[in-house]
Amino acid sequence: MRTESSKRLVIDACVLSNAGELRETSSASVGTCRELLQAVLAIRHTMVMTPELSAEWHRHPTKFARKWMKSMCAHKQWCWVAPAADVPLRAALTRAAVGDKQLDAMLKDAHLLEAAAATDKTIVSLERESKKLYDCAAGRYGPLRAIAWVNPDAYGPARLRGWLEAGAPAEQEMMIGYAEKPAGKE
Repeated sequence: MRTESSKRLVIDACVLSNAGELRETSSASVGTCRELLQAVLAIRHTMVMTPELSAEWHRHPTKFARKWMKSMCAHKQWCWVAPAADVPLRAALTRAAVGDKQLDAMLKDAHLLEAAAATDKTIVSLERESKKLYDCAAGRYGPLRAIAWVNPDAYGPARLRGWLEAGAPAEQEMMIGYAEKPAGKE
């Protein structure tokens, strides 16, 4: 059940798979992803489920992920959306891509952007390369700049928990297209 301060979060399958049992994966982000997901459950945020995410999540299940998803469903902390393909978004990604490899990478995760646009505009993903490509595309397609992309590895567990406890606000540095100005530059 959604509360007034809860946020609908699009959680990429890579976060779930990296939260697996320590013996199932050797990723350094296991603890961070696991703590993030446990905080999402405890703080009562909502996971966004789409047909694409459901398929991805079921391709890479871990014992921890299955248990977490069951708990989220039991507490009614999930939201099903099936957004239509965003034609202007996909056209902008096509224009921004430099070659087929970049285009494939951007279109592979476009469903995350579409789900975020249909909900509370927040994605939680470990994908660094996709984020960099979307940052570049944001210059050509302004609506991308309204979406936060939170990489659990970029923040410590304590900061992530604080962010979730504060209602998962869209912080400037998390926004797609945000580029820090070099020190001393205005």
